[in-house]
Amino acid sequence: MLVGMLVVFSFLCLLVIAVIGMSRLALAIGPPPEGPEEEPREVSPSESDIVAAIASALHMYRKGVQ
Repeated sequence: MLVGMLVVFSFLCLLVIAVIGMSRLALAIGPPPEGPEEEPREVSPSESDIVAAIASALHMYRKGVQ
C-alpha cells in the first residue's frame, strides 16, 4: 500500500511540474499579451433601471417563462 501511494504521489508531482513547465514554455514562445485598448468604465444603473429589471423578472417568474 505504501509503494502504491508513493507511486501515485510521484506521478502527481511530475504532472504538476510538467504543467508548470508547459505553461512557462507557452508564455515564452507565444505572442505577447495585448493590453487593453481603453480602460473599462464603471456603469452604475440608476434606481429606476433596477426596479424595472426586478419587476420584469417577477412578471416572467409569475407567468412561468424560463
